[in-house]
Amino acid sequence: MISSILHLLRTLEDLVMSNLKYLGLFAYLAVSYFFMINILEGFYEDSFIWMALFSLFLGGLIILFKPRLSYWVYFTSIFVSFSYIGRFFYSIPSLFRWIPLVMLLVTLGLVIIYPNRKISLRGAMPKNTLFVLIAFVVFGVISGIFNGTSVIQLVLGLRWVFPLVGAMIVTQFYFKDFDRTKLLRVLLIIGILNFPVALIQRVLFVELLNLGSGDMVSGLFAGYRELVFFQTFCILTVLSYKIKGERLLSFIKPYSLVTLYLLTFALSNSRAVWIFIMISVMFLFWIAGKEYFYRSLKTLIPLSLVIVTAILIFDTIMTDEYSSRESFGYLTDLELMQDYVFGEDILNPELGEDGSLKRGEALVYNLNLIKNNLGTLVLGLGPGAISQSNVSGATGSVVSEIGSRYLSRNTLSRILAENGMIGLIIFFLMLLSFYKNRRNKKEADEGIVLLRKGTVFLITILLIYYNVHMTEIFGLILAVLFYSNPSKVQTKKR
Repeated sequence: MISSILHLLRTLEDLVMSNLKYLGLFAYLAVSYFFMINILEGFYEDSFIWMALFSLFLGGLIILFKPRLSYWVYFTSIFVSFSYIGRFFYSIPSLFRWIPLVMLLVTLGLVIIYPNRKISLRGAMPKNTLFVLIAFVVFGVISGIFNGTSVIQLVLGLRWVFPLVGAMIVTQFYFKDFDRTKLLRVLLIIGILNFPVALIQRVLFVELLNLGSGDMVSGLFAGYRELVFFQTFCILTVLSYKIKGERLLSFIKPYSLVTLYLLTFALSNSRAVWIFIMISVMFLFWIAGKEYFYRSLKTLIPLSLVIVTAILIFDTIMTDEYSSRESFGYLTDLELMQDYVFGEDILNPELGEDGSLKRGEALVYNLNLIKNNLGTLVLGLGPGAISQSNVSGATGSVVSEIGSRYLSRNTLSRILAENGMIGLIIFFLMLLSFYKNRRNKKEADEGIVLLRKGTVFLITILLIYYNVHMTEIFGLILAVLFYSNPSKVQTKKR
């Protein structure tokens, strides 16, 4: 039975690879049609929307003459968050929050119609990753059929696959002969820019104007969780190349750069980030070599104590709530830590008055939803079942019934509920395929090899924190790290 399923999946993979251009064109047209019909519905009378669409059309004509520009527009749009404006300041149409996806669609469309160039997914992602992603989608469709999921819920429940695969295709297509370290330098500079932006958000928006809580401090992103992922990735990037004796930015020393990234976290409202940083950095040192790991502890431990002490002082001054939940109390109080993650009753979590669930509670609650039926335990409740959407008819059946948007607090709880145990296993197999990355065993750039493994580990430990796989930055970073790129290491020796 298992061998037959594997054979079927391999056959599907071959069909995809042999007809990729036609499938890509079909997917592009289908998603574009879906986007235009559903996202723009209800906005047709707004002249402002039509002006924006006309501007996008003119911009699209310019991009046609310079195709690579479309990639940089997509790249930039990820770090210009209209969602942040809509969340904290002015209500804006949903269309603007979809700009990164729209630009990815435009860029992918240009790739599909570009003459005399072949699309190579095998060059865009590690070996077996495409096979695993196809398996995830196939079992997702089976789960949707089993649960009677509507097409629109199915598409939205599996939508994270498109930005990931799309980002990998366009990155491979436009930068096949491009030095990857240049893209990494751009990302590191963006990480630097997050600090002054976060400083303005903290001092001006939160403290002086009192417009909201520390959640407003998210740098160039819509939420501080994306900031946690991106800035920690930047730290791992700097350390990975330093371990291998290189530095990507010549104008600032590695440890000074890391300190700047850490200061950004000090301004934000995320306190759990220090746990993620400590675990991911120690893992990076460990895979770099045990000797380096033990030697690094002599520096890492006292440095960590100094940083934590400084941030405690900063937090006390800024919030005057040292022992509160908004501070670091739950990092030292085990009972408070358990309550923060799992609530008062670990095994039987209950929805709060506003339908709220904590991160660990959401995972256990969703497990309780599917465990009493073998079908739902294996296949889940169907893609999109616990998703909430502004698109008509797209809100999941479970969310509609229970009325809580907190069921999908993080990647683990979302995939477990919607795709069941088999979906969760396949998702971890995808991460494993990225970690193993058997495509380039003799990569000349040792820094990128170390960074890949460190980043995949970071993603793994963030699965319980938020929906890391649903963000555009998730696909972009993996695309930059894993596309097939001739090694052109032009970094500066430390």
